Amino acid sequence: MLKYRNSLCTGCRICEVVCSLSQYKKINIQQSFIRYRDSWPEIGKVDFCRQCKAQKCVEWCPEEDALYINKYGLVELKQENCTGCLECSSNCPYGNLPLNEGFPLFCNTCLGEYQCAKWCPTGALMKGDEVDE
Repeated sequence: MLKYRNSLCTGCRICEVVCSLSQYKKINIQQSFIRYRDSWPEIGKVDFCRQCKAQKCVEWCPEEDALYINKYGLVELKQENCTGCLECSSNCPYGNLPLNEGFPLFCNTCLGEYQCAKWCPTGALMKGDEVDE
């Protein structure tokens, strides 16, 4: 699981760039699985799917087969079955999920490599347990 330490985040947004590059081979922040909030009152907050053990998002999803657990134990979205109600995001124990065109984005953890954490210059993002500051 990816751990976030807010007190170390400087808002450099390298995590967003690295995520979009590693996933889509281009810089497109709207497709990044992690988002830095730069609007009041949540300046400095980072939204991303932690792929937590609770997986409440799957439990709260009212649409059959929109969210499922893949063979790696990660939550994935079948966008064609999603209505965009965002129950998954509003019931996330860590806050909101990033969105792309009204649909939630679930981190695939770079299959355990966490590129955002590897490139985070301050250590605000790191591979760790479920405890966030």
